Amino acid sequence: MEKTSKEAYWRNQLALYASSTLNLKDFCKKQGYSCGSFYHWQKRLKASKVASQHPSFIPIRTLLPVGSTSTLKVCLPNGVSIDYTGAMNETLIKSLAAI
Repeated sequence: MEKTSKEAYWRNQLALYASSTLNLKDFCKKQGYSCGSFYHWQKRLKASKVASQHPSFIPIRTLLPVGSTSTLKVCLPNGVSIDYTGAMNETLIKSLAAI
């Protein structure tokens, strides 16, 4: 089974359990896997969701002279982009990164 297929399977299992009236032990037994496997995938999928919701930025350093005009474009994984043309300075770059 491919990684995405496994993830889809376990996302479905978590949703089924959430709507089930069974306790976890009985639910896992009925589905044919251990509670340990359930907890493992619950933790793994939660971690991947958190990671995808908090994209990380890397520090950048510009070698442009202070006050020089340049163009800055930041493209985020979700398709949002920020374009700026004008004088660059550290305060401006930090404020754009905070958006």
